[in-house]
Amino acid sequence: MDDNLLNDELLAKAPFLLTTREKQCLFYHCGEKLCLQERENRGWEKPQTILPQVDRFAAALDTDFHPHLVVVNKGDLCHLTNLVDENSRMSEQLIFREEGRACSNLLLAGDSKGGLHLLYSASDPDTNRWWLLHHHFDSNRWLEPRVVDFGGAAAGIPGCLAADQTGDLHLVYKIEEGDSTRLYYRCFNLPSLTWGRAFPVSAYGLPCFPGIVVDRQQNLHLVWSSQKDHRHYISYRQLSTGGWPSAGWKEIETISPPLDSPPFPLLNCREEKITAGWFCLPGGNLWQLELTGEGWQEKVSSQEIPDYLLIRSCHPQDWEYSPVTSWILGRGALPGLELIPATAPPHPGWDLYFRQLDVYSKHLINQASELTATKAQLERVLEAKQKEMFWVSQHSRRKIGALTQNLQQKDRELQELESKFQHTVDGLKEKTVQSRQQWVEEKKRYQLQITRLEKESRQLQQMLLEKENSISKAEERIQELKQGVARLQEENQLLQGRLEQSPSGIKEWLGRIFQYKP
Repeated sequence: MDDNLLNDELLAKAPFLLTTREKQCLFYHCGEKLCLQERENRGWEKPQTILPQVDRFAAALDTDFHPHLVVVNKGDLCHLTNLVDENSRMSEQLIFREEGRACSNLLLAGDSKGGLHLLYSASDPDTNRWWLLHHHFDSNRWLEPRVVDFGGAAAGIPGCLAADQTGDLHLVYKIEEGDSTRLYYRCFNLPSLTWGRAFPVSAYGLPCFPGIVVDRQQNLHLVWSSQKDHRHYISYRQLSTGGWPSAGWKEIETISPPLDSPPFPLLNCREEKITAGWFCLPGGNLWQLELTGEGWQEKVSSQEIPDYLLIRSCHPQDWEYSPVTSWILGRGALPGLELIPATAPPHPGWDLYFRQLDVYSKHLINQASELTATKAQLERVLEAKQKEMFWVSQHSRRKIGALTQNLQQKDRELQELESKFQHTVDGLKEKTVQSRQQWVEEKKRYQLQITRLEKESRQLQQMLLEKENSISKAEERIQELKQGVARLQEENQLLQGRLEQSPSGIKEWLGRIFQYKP
C-alpha cells in the first residue's frame, strides 16, 4: 500500500471485513465497482460485484451478525441488506438524498437492540459550512436525520463509533482548526434519542486517527495519534464506569516512545483483553501492547509487515455482545489476502463459542462454590440470630408484663381524669345555659328601651319641625311688618313735604288735629 495512505480521505477507501458465525466477508472498491469476497474455512472465493458504481460505503454487523452496507452514490445514501444470503436477493433501500452537499467519512455501527447508526459529515462548498449528521435505523425503518454538530470554515470529521450493551452510542470526532484541532466525545442515549454535550478528550497538537472500543465492563478505551514538537506519539485515555471517584475520564497517557513519522494507532478488544499498538511508515513495522492490571505491557515489538493493507474490521467481541469495529492489518493482494494474527479477528465458527462456554462453566463452578460457602456461613449466622432472638423474646415477655401493669394503672388514672373532665364540662354547660338566658332577657330589655327612645326621638323631631315652621312664619310676619313700617315712613315723609308747601291756615288746622287729644 502507498505510504500516502495515512490521511482521512484515503482511509475512507479502505476495505471492510465482516466476520459472521459462518464466514468472513470482505467488501472493497475495485475501480468504481463495489466487490465482495467470502471465506469460510478455506481460501478466499472469487470476487463478485455488488454494485457497478459507488462513491463511498461503510459496513457493519447487527446483533444477529447479519451484514449491512450503506453506500453513497451521487448524493444518494442507500441501505443494502441480504448481501450474503444465497436464498434471497439483495435488498436496497434509499435512506436520504443529499442535494448540493458532499458526503464523506461514513461510520456505521449496530447497537444491542438490533438497530443501526449511520454518521457522516456533509459539507457545502458554496457556503463553506459543514454538518455532522446521524441517521438511526430502529430495525424497521430509518428515522429522520439528527444534526450532531455543525460549523463553518473548520471541518468536522467523524473518527470512530462504538455501541455498548445498554444500546448507547459513543462517538469521537475531530474538528480541524489548524493548531487548535481537537478530538471531541459525544454520547447518544438510545431510550431518549438524544445526544449529549461535546467533551474535548484530546489536547491540542493535531490529533488524528482515533479508535474506540467498549469492554465487557462498559469501560470506554480511546487511542489516537498526536504530535508535539515535531515528534509523534500514541495517546490513550479511558472512560470508566461506576461511582465516584473512579468513574469518568482518566488523564491522558502516552503509551509510545517519540516517533519520527506519523503512526497509525490500532486498538482492539478480543477475549476480554484490550490491545493497543501502532503501525509506522515507512517500513511497515507493527508494535502492540496489552493492557494489564499493572499497566501496558509490550506484546509485539517492531514486527515488519511488507505489502501491508489497512482494513476496517467488524467482528464479534463474543457471541453475546454487540460487534466491535476496529482497524486490523492484512498482507498481500486482495485475492490472496492474509490477515496478521496480532490484529486479526476471531475465525468464523463455533470454537469461540465453546471456549466461552468453558470459561462460563468454570465461572459458574466458582460461583457455586462461593455460594455453598456463603450458605454455610449464613446458616451459622442464622443459628446465632435464632439464639439471640430467643433470649430477646424472654426478655421482651418480662418487659411486656411490666408494661401491662403500668398500662392498667395509667388506664385507671385516665378514667379518673375523664370523670373529672366530664363533671367540669357539665358545669360549664349549665353556666353557659344560664348565661345565654340572662343574655336573652337583657337583649329584650335593651330592645324595649331602644324602641321607646326611638319613639321619643321621633316625637322630638316632630315638635322640632313644628317649632321651625312657627319660627319661619314669625320671621315672615316680621318681614311684612318691617315692610309696612317702611311704607308708612315713606308716606309720612311725603305728607310732611306736602304740608310744608301748603298755606299756613291748613298747617294750623293740621297742627290742631295732631295736637288734639280726645
